[in-house]
Amino acid sequence: MKRFHLFQGGSIAVAVAMFGFGGAVLADTKISYDTATGRTLTGTWAADGGNGYAGTQNYSGPGASSGTAAWVLTGLAGGTYRVYAKWTINANRTTDAAYTVNSNPVLHLSQRSFDEVRFYDGATWASLGSTADSSGTITVGVGNNTSADYLIADAVRVGLNDPPCSVLGTTTLGNVIAIDNKDPGFSTTGTWENFDFGGFLKGGDGKSGRLNRISSGTATWTANNLPDGIYRVSATYAAQSWGNVQALYTLSTGQSKIVNQSTAPSDIASGAPNSGKVSWVDLGVNVLIAGGTFSVTLSPNATGTHNTQADAIRLEMTQALPKGTIVSIR
Repeated sequence: MKRFHLFQGGSIAVAVAMFGFGGAVLADTKISYDTATGRTLTGTWAADGGNGYAGTQNYSGPGASSGTAAWVLTGLAGGTYRVYAKWTINANRTTDAAYTVNSNPVLHLSQRSFDEVRFYDGATWASLGSTADSSGTITVGVGNNTSADYLIADAVRVGLNDPPCSVLGTTTLGNVIAIDNKDPGFSTTGTWENFDFGGFLKGGDGKSGRLNRISSGTATWTANNLPDGIYRVSATYAAQSWGNVQALYTLSTGQSKIVNQSTAPSDIASGAPNSGKVSWVDLGVNVLIAGGTFSVTLSPNATGTHNTQADAIRLEMTQALPKGTIVSIR
């Protein structure tokens, strides 16, 4: 029997304030998506049928002479902000949307896909990087650098101290987070490849890692700065007929579970609160996490003709541990 005497360095409220991968609960966050929230359109634009964030997406073009858009977010506290933009993906989008954030260098992105992407506020967002600001205002602009495609102007989001992972929602105990296979907390050994067959953040990068069936290797998701508590730990993947029927997930706390990746996960439905619009299989529903760092490692667990898929891990605290709690694990 192992005994843990957990000294939480403050009240439960403080623990909640620190809940998140590598940082605090979402604090100073603003979104601009229409005139009332700071977006301006210059040139010729048309409404895109109620698509996009809050149904206010617009399009311009095609062509480099099409319109430009700017989002001005004001009243911000000083600090370093992660900046994101949103658009809907289509083959007729520009491959060279030129984004600017304050005086930072121009960022050239294709609107036919997303690269680094997060899930916040019930939507997927493409990263425009980070910017330090003390003026209280962040301005984001975009123009079309190609000659034959449409430019999309939807929404921009800025977040102070956002964690470098997705936040699926918030409960009374803090953020429910998901670490994707393109987040900083994800790492692999062996031979993997990206393969577009859905999964978490579909409509974003839409990719999951797939282990070649003749290879060996592991995938690991790591979260830091977690308050001590009891957690529900889950995984998601896009079920395929070639999925590994013996995929082994091992938690850093010692628990493990074999998952059949040829059948769809179903413990958390895609329409459930804080699901991130995908379904999840539970790897453990009463997992004690102490010390701030926690990881999940996936391995093939068997040789054969099936492929192992690494997509995303979900962490939700279900019980906070107050200062001085003694927990026994047998």
